[in-house]
Amino acid sequence: MHLRPLLILALLATFGFSARAENASQPVSDPVLETPTLTCLGAYWIIRGDDNRNAKIEFYARQAGSSGEWKRGPDLFRVEKNDGTYNNQGGKPRPASIPVPKDSWLFAGTIFFLEPDTEYDLKLKLIDPDGGSAEKTLTGRTSAEPIADENAPGRPASLSSCVRPRFAPHQFCSR
Repeated sequence: MHLRPLLILALLATFGFSARAENASQPVSDPVLETPTLTCLGAYWIIRGDDNRNAKIEFYARQAGSSGEWKRGPDLFRVEKNDGTYNNQGGKPRPASIPVPKDSWLFAGTIFFLEPDTEYDLKLKLIDPDGGSAEKTLTGRTSAEPIADENAPGRPASLSSCVRPRFAPHQFCSR
């Protein structure tokens, strides 16, 4: 009689842990740094598991080589699963630019308000209450502000040399 509750408890614990382990998250590969902008750095990470959708990926940044505090950005966004194709603007199917396995999720995000032309360390931290965790660090540089060549065509020598008629804004300035 006393063995029956123990047996039930043991079965529940065994099946509970195995169900939990199947739902645990794990990275499929390393995170990928996206093309930077002047003041933003973005990344994506493909994660397997997490069928109950309670995992999250925290996103942090700090200047490279710094031992200062990490700046917390928004958590990476979970992208909905699909069959691997999308419709282009004309409504025609095209393959996804980032292939994601059927048993996985794509998480993507951006950290904003960074300094231009500055190198940053980015920390991505996978947290899943069902088990599975990982932490990766990437290094990326924000873009520098582009500077036009002094001899570029259409660039005025001075503002006074650029006089446009009132109703002809399409005309270019002359030197």
